[in-house]
Order: sequence, then structure tokens, then C-alpha cells
Amino acid sequence: MIEEQYQEAYDKAPEETKRAIEKYEQMPKSFRDKKPLLYYVLGSGTPPYKMSKQASAYVDKASGKQNCGNCIFAFQSLVTKNVICSQIRGNVKVAGWCRLWER
Repeated sequence: MIEEQYQEAYDKAPEETKRAIEKYEQMPKSFRDKKPLLYYVLGSGTPPYKMSKQASAYVDKASGKQNCGNCIFAFQSLVTKNVICSQIRGNVKVAGWCRLWER
């Protein structure tokens, strides 16, 4: 069940996102307690709305001070330490960089 405060965002979300949220809600509570919804949705498979690493000019090692570790689009799991990006597919590295970098 979507919390009331998130209902509008859910209603406006792409169908792929809605399906991921619905799948998450059916997962056991023990799973949901360990993995926040945001991390699940952003990291679930290869969502079609995310850009490829090639199209984003992603590299594993940034040449300047801009990197995934200080980008607003990157999220790191406290449990697995994996880093995912809300904009590009697959895991990224903290030291990585792409043309979508934003602070």
C-alpha cells in the first residue's frame, strides 16, 4: 500500500517504476526492512528509463574533483556498499564520473 504522502508521485511514475514498487511491496517484510524502496527501485534490473553507461560517457575513474561519490544521482547501499545511479544503468564506482554529474 502506497503511503498517502507518496501517492501523487506514484500516480505520475512511469509504468516500469510502478511495477517495481508493486513487486517491492510483495517482498517479505524482512527483505523490505533491509533494502529501502528507493534503492530497490533505482537498482532493480536495468530500468528502460535509465541511460546506458556508454551514452552517459561513464568512466570508472574521474579525472577531476567531480565523481559519483559527490553526485546527487548516486546512492550507496550501507549494507553491500554497491553504488547505483538514478540516471544510468548498472552499478557505478564512487570514483567514477559521467557527463550527467551534478551536485
